[in-house]
Amino acid sequence: MSIDKVRQGAEHFFGLPDLSHVPAERKAQVLLDIEETGTYTHTAEELLIGARLAWRNHARCVGRMHWRSLKLLDFRDRTSADSIADACWEHVRTSTNAGKIEAVISVFPPCTPDGGAIRISNPHLLRYAGYRQPDGSVIGDPATADLTDQVQRLGWQGAGTPFDFLPLVISTPDDG
Repeated sequence: MSIDKVRQGAEHFFGLPDLSHVPAERKAQVLLDIEETGTYTHTAEELLIGARLAWRNHARCVGRMHWRSLKLLDFRDRTSADSIADACWEHVRTSTNAGKIEAVISVFPPCTPDGGAIRISNPHLLRYAGYRQPDGSVIGDPATADLTDQVQRLGWQGAGTPFDFLPLVISTPDDG
């Protein structure tokens, strides 16, 4: 993407009514950062507003009517697999809210310029394992049989029941 498009996107974003209170100095700093580096770092408020607007504007999302209630958990300071796992469990606790489900988005550090990125292999934070059997059947969740095979190759051993939660598989530029 060209610097001009990034600059235009930032100018459009900061022109939104939700961000009309942002000081001119912040907007100028963002444009300067874009000119110098090709990017800028969002504030937590900018992330939240952007996430809410993206949810609101997603035509096929049935839950988008709740876009104003979206909460942000800003985990951009987390870089180790252990701290990211802790953040994921905090996301689960916050979003389940003792039985009163809340819309929550968790944000982790962006990719680094050299392409390094945090990766969470699990499609869901909470999912049952799927154990392949010699006859071709699966005990547990057949949709997770490949991931179950992967975590077993990494050394994880579940109990083999239909209700074993899979561990999180997290890789980071720091941890590999």
